[in-house]
Amino acid sequence: MAEHGTRTMYVHYGCRCEACCKAEHQQYLKRKEAQKRKRTNSKWGEQVTPDTDKRASQRKHNHRRWQEFKSRPSTHTRPIHWTELAEIYGMTCAICGRELDADDTWINDKGYKCYGRKYPTVDHIIPLKHGGTDTLDNVQLVCKHCNSSKGAKVNAIAS
Repeated sequence: MAEHGTRTMYVHYGCRCEACCKAEHQQYLKRKEAQKRKRTNSKWGEQVTPDTDKRASQRKHNHRRWQEFKSRPSTHTRPIHWTELAEIYGMTCAICGRELDADDTWINDKGYKCYGRKYPTVDHIIPLKHGGTDTLDNVQLVCKHCNSSKGAKVNAIAS
């Protein structure tokens, strides 16, 4: 059997006397210090912190999303503006049928432009997230309220 005051006694034999607990704690601190050295002494000598690890994983995620975006077939020719759709839909919302108002805007007390519930917006019937396109047959004119509440759900044309 191992001596008291060693990590072996603490781990393998379950001794919880003060000497064994102290020995285990010392080993724990050494392990933590070694992990910290390993993290900060990278191959090129720069400091690697948990914050830079997070930023690196974020960059990797963004790069992956960009690669997916680039690999999609490009059907986008030019931006579609709500005024084009206003001619087709007659300034009514394709989801709720509400009359749209292009003047439903105001400037708030902080100086930002705000848009009301009846402001016309362009909505993708099949969202880009779900493989939709930016073509005229996949967009509809809806009020800001319906577009905000719909989110990225697939929705058919109501009218």
